[in-house]
Amino acid sequence: MRGHRPMTKEEFGQKLYEEMRSRGWNEDKLAQKARINVDYVGEYLDGLVFPNSVHLVQLADALGLKPKELLPAADIEVLEEKALGVSNEGALPTREQEIDAAIKYQENRIADAQNHLANVLCDVVSPRDANRIGLAINRLIETKFDYYRTVQDSS
Repeated sequence: MRGHRPMTKEEFGQKLYEEMRSRGWNEDKLAQKARINVDYVGEYLDGLVFPNSVHLVQLADALGLKPKELLPAADIEVLEEKALGVSNEGALPTREQEIDAAIKYQENRIADAQNHLANVLCDVVSPRDANRIGLAINRLIETKFDYYRTVQDSS
């Protein structure tokens, strides 16, 4: 989008802060409503990092907004391209680069899901049981990724 100045992390944090405060919420309340670890919410509010796409949707839902109301659509596209390791500048990525980027993107999504699951499990079961369940899930995911990498290497 020509002439569009991307929102900075600090501006995003300020926007998020204003939306949170306009509802009379504090950081803990926003984290609870969005089902995101309060440490992540603090990083977003402090303008240290942009949220990933999953957290952006969760934050927007909690605030009763659309993601593009928190972060302009053009900026969301740029963040997704960065997450995938793809750029509109220069040569098109090779098939191998696309596959590597897709795997990296899925690994990030899985990590976010694991964090969310860990937060939910800690509310329901003991920390020891939550850790056991988490380890079992990690083994399943690693097995699946090993399979996909084997398939990729053989093609």
